[in-house]
Amino acid sequence: MVFAQNHDQIGNRAQGERLSMLLDLPRLKAIAALTLLSPFVPLLFQGEEWGARTPFLYFTDHENAELGRLVAEGRSREFSSFEWQGAVPTRKNRRLSSARYWIGRRRRSPGTRNSSIGIVS
Repeated sequence: MVFAQNHDQIGNRAQGERLSMLLDLPRLKAIAALTLLSPFVPLLFQGEEWGARTPFLYFTDHENAELGRLVAEGRSREFSSFEWQGAVPTRKNRRLSSARYWIGRRRRSPGTRNSSIGIVS
């Protein structure tokens, strides 16, 4: 497998910048050609195929608020060692939270209960 960027490389940047936010079009085309024409299986990161320019921020979904706070503080400390100026954004994984909400709601609604549906953890 070969890829130019992935969720770890982007999500662990302080601002979640994708290559399409950092490079000009000729360089992006060269990277795409090298990735897609290599002899390996090419992997594209979500949105890479159309040059998404939205940041992919590091996210957490810790049920323990203290752990979430400690992770955010640790990331801020880590980036300060690179002389980073400003806040390091961290977002909650809203997709997973949403799935938990709807599964819980379905379980509580009469006529829609299904014991085979589980909570994702």
